[in-house]
Amino acid sequence: MQGRTLSKISDFSIAEQKFLYEKAKLLKQTFKSNENYGTEPQLPTSSVEETKEQLRMKKRQKLSRDDRKCAYLIFMENSTRTKESFRNAAGFHENLKINDFDCSTSSFAKGETITDCMKMLVGYSEGQTLFVIRSKLEGVCKWLEYEIGERFCTLHDIPRASFINAGDGKHEHPTQELLDEFTFLERADWNTESIHVALIGDLYHGRTAHSKADGLRVFTNVTVDLIAPPELAMPEQYEKKMKENGFSVNKFQSLDEYLTSPKMVAKIWYFTRLQLERMSQQVQEKSKELRKAVTFNPDHHLKFDCFKQLFEKNEMKFFHPLPRDSRHPVIPFSIDNTSLNGWDAQSRNGYFVRTILLGLLGGWFDQEEGLRKVLKTGFDGEKLQVCGPPAASSTSSSKITATTATTPEDSEKGAASNFVEILSCKNTNCISYPENGQREVLPWIVDGICQYCDHVAVGSEEMKFVSRAQ
Repeated sequence: MQGRTLSKISDFSIAEQKFLYEKAKLLKQTFKSNENYGTEPQLPTSSVEETKEQLRMKKRQKLSRDDRKCAYLIFMENSTRTKESFRNAAGFHENLKINDFDCSTSSFAKGETITDCMKMLVGYSEGQTLFVIRSKLEGVCKWLEYEIGERFCTLHDIPRASFINAGDGKHEHPTQELLDEFTFLERADWNTESIHVALIGDLYHGRTAHSKADGLRVFTNVTVDLIAPPELAMPEQYEKKMKENGFSVNKFQSLDEYLTSPKMVAKIWYFTRLQLERMSQQVQEKSKELRKAVTFNPDHHLKFDCFKQLFEKNEMKFFHPLPRDSRHPVIPFSIDNTSLNGWDAQSRNGYFVRTILLGLLGGWFDQEEGLRKVLKTGFDGEKLQVCGPPAASSTSSSKITATTATTPEDSEKGAASNFVEILSCKNTNCISYPENGQREVLPWIVDGICQYCDHVAVGSEEMKFVSRAQ
């Protein structure tokens, strides 16, 4: 998996995710200091360090160029948990130098594009470079995977770089999804048969909720309760994806409506804060009313029998990607020390999951028989779909069409060869949107969907990529 990119959760197959979870589970066991920590059995003292050494990237016996890896933390939006867990995760590995890139003092302030910046940084390391990027521009890692990882690195004989999406606007947050699923699996005692989860809060702007549309596929049977007023409802494309993935989806406009419904209440409640910074002024003016609909009120909601029974049996858990808004928390601070608190353990799991993720993309496990089997046939021999970046076509003999384009360049060539207009993404936060100043970025539209941000392209309703020559 060395040189792979994680732009969205579906870039990893289910089997690859399971492999990561198994390794993260093993790593977490080595951090247990007593019998009461976590749910896993404690490793014998003699094997703790040995296990850590198996999971830690380090120099091989024969020193090679690739033993000198470099990780850049590039955060163009604020972060505590994601950034610091990645910083410490990188520190676990011996041969991974950590660079904390300061966006405020970089040439971004002079108008430099992300592409030009990455071209410089990727050449400053002898070995592979791993970039952890948070940006308000959606699809940035998908573009860089192609332009830098596939094209630039190949052209200049540089080890292929990996790009890890640490949150891109309101698109996705795949590494949060990995730690969320790890936490859900841990709670289920690693049984993947079924899950029933309630997603509550700002589902429209919340990228962690969007990643659930594919991330929950690690479970065989999935029921999702979407709880949000219409202004904060899950975007149609993600709800549609959930249904296409075989999820059972139920919708409610408030917690009160949910708790009075005859349907069974989920034992896992996943809250997201209201992301005021991404809302229009019109929606912000209704924030008080919207927040009330998705805020847990212990004095009120504990009176509902369906909730009270689960709470008294310690069967209910609340989760939250954090941060909580200290002024208006959707999970009140008064329940922090109750059995409902699942978010503290959830947050710590980020360290274990991201440590293994860096090892995977750094190629540390590539020679391990378990991973080699996964990459070939998957767990239990299931056939895997091809994941990760498709290789650019090196021949011109096969006709490229807009519906079969596997790269941004193919998309552009296909449109030109078929005499059709090159469609553009209408999402103003997309990396390919012309007004965002990333002028090198080529549009990449397949079947009317932008491959960077998953939005519908301009004109795709009327234009079905049919040749005008026909």
